[in-house]
Amino acid sequence: MERPLPVSSTIHSTIHGLVGKFVLLFCGLHVASILVAPRLFATHYRPLSPSEQRDWHGRVVGSLFATGIVFVALPEYLWPGDALAADEAFGTSDRASLACAIAAAFFVWDVFFCTAACQGWPFVLHASAGLFIYWHALQPFQQRAACFFLCWEASTPLLNLRSQLIACRLTHTRTFSCANVGFAAAFLIIRWGFGMPGSVFWWSDSIALLRAGDPRLRPHVVFVTMAANLALNSLNVWWGSKVLAGVARLARGRGESGASGGEAPGSPSLDEERALELLRPTDAVEPEDGGQRNSHSRFFVYICLHEDWHTILDHRTPFWIIFETSTAALNERLKGGPRPLR
Repeated sequence: MERPLPVSSTIHSTIHGLVGKFVLLFCGLHVASILVAPRLFATHYRPLSPSEQRDWHGRVVGSLFATGIVFVALPEYLWPGDALAADEAFGTSDRASLACAIAAAFFVWDVFFCTAACQGWPFVLHASAGLFIYWHALQPFQQRAACFFLCWEASTPLLNLRSQLIACRLTHTRTFSCANVGFAAAFLIIRWGFGMPGSVFWWSDSIALLRAGDPRLRPHVVFVTMAANLALNSLNVWWGSKVLAGVARLARGRGESGASGGEAPGSPSLDEERALELLRPTDAVEPEDGGQRNSHSRFFVYICLHEDWHTILDHRTPFWIIFETSTAALNERLKGGPRPLR
């Protein structure tokens, strides 16, 4: 027998109405984007094709959701309520329930959007899985883990910004360069640094929960969530490897045909020597021996904002190319010259 929802909780007693209100909110944000974008971003929005315009509005709503949900879910994961901290499997709190309700509502909107906008079955499947998981988290079930996984959305706004700049043919801008670097760094830190280790602990807890045979447990919910987590982490490994491949090749001095096995299919080659020339500060004065060098972080910011950055970036280029060029430039500046590029 499942544990009933606490009568004293306002959020739990009106959970269906709360989800419905947030669905209306996301629909309203979608409509607002349709009305505002042609006026506020007329120069860049109007030339877009109908499919690109639909994608624009979807990314606006997705970015607003991702930004808001992190501010709700992260504090509850770090400092859970007493009931949730005492029982992470079936405990609950108002803030955790609020986060799950927002997520469930977003994925209701996302299912309809991905279907109507012909985004493709992988996106529809992703939205459907998200709706299934966060709706069942409202039962309540593993709400603290749900808050942890919702924090993965922190890298999504930069990804959406990058995609919209590509669609608007603004890959030559400093904003695009910063979005590229920011998304890649956020992705590795959040999805690899925290996401995958956290998934390992979550798998351990879920398997122990299945073995315990708690009568409140719905095994099919755990199995579906495990399958979704495995699929997403597999994609995270593949995407993240594209970032690390460029860093590893240059850090080890192996060039484009190093241990990573060459270029990614369909990606243009990078003239690394030209990249080094572009990234080298032309007006910088090298310090004398024994002098203090500029801060590494300041130099990295210079790389991100260099006026010639766009000449080595193209919208067809994988975002890990930024790490290739910046790593090579740092090697040259900090070690007295470029490492061999083969």
